[in-house]
Amino acid sequence: MSTLHERFAAALLDPARAAPPEIGRAGRRFAVYRNNLRVSLSDGLVARFPLCHALVGDAFFRAMADRFIEACPPRSPVLATWGDALPAFIEVFPPLSALPYLADCARLEVLRTEAYHAADAIPLDAADLAAIPAGTWDAVRLSLHPSVRLLASPHPVASLWQMHAGSGGSGIAWDPEEVLVARAGDAVEVTRLPKGGVAFLTALRDLSVGAATHRIGLAEADFDLTACLTAAIHQRILVGRLPTQRPPDITWATGSFSGSRRFAHPASAPH
Repeated sequence: MSTLHERFAAALLDPARAAPPEIGRAGRRFAVYRNNLRVSLSDGLVARFPLCHALVGDAFFRAMADRFIEACPPRSPVLATWGDALPAFIEVFPPLSALPYLADCARLEVLRTEAYHAADAIPLDAADLAAIPAGTWDAVRLSLHPSVRLLASPHPVASLWQMHAGSGGSGIAWDPEEVLVARAGDAVEVTRLPKGGVAFLTALRDLSVGAATHRIGLAEADFDLTACLTAAIHQRILVGRLPTQRPPDITWATGSFSGSRRFAHPASAPH
């Protein structure tokens, strides 16, 4: 038999359930408390997923939030990460089948929360990067800021976010986008990366610049290393140098590998 605590909690999250009879005359106050709890949880999702809320409207979002609360109730008193399951919920929520981009919009917003709560680190400055000899960049290993989160989406989720935040243009090209999410100071920023950027920064966690470039270049013949490193420097996500790693003995020229890899010194790129 379930305990009073379990039945009380179940009734709080299911408006179809009656209040546990053990609470007696407090049943009316229980109904008020249950309503306030659901409103508070719904408000929490609105605050955490403002883009999704704006895209579908308040009435629809709160109706969806009610279903999500019933399917995925909070399991912890710490609500900062509650809602992590919303993207997966959206993917299988039948009324949203006509909005295939919304799940990735929710994923982007989950990553923004993760980036906000990540550990801090001091980024390398221009002098640190300029001190790396241009001829040694292939072997350099760089560590990324703990807040770095990456998303490759078939939808223009970064453009949608930037338009919602007032930092984008009025039109959106409905193309796939690769996205960097990272915290700069107290602000979480969303940045579009060049094609191959997500794979490159992911590889950079384990490989040297040269080895990561080689890996991505095999799949993306038009990968622009200088543009990707420039974005990383501009967003201040490079926070340290690791022991050097000998890169593959290959070169890259017009989509094929021959000779030695050459690229502009990223420390000289415009900030």
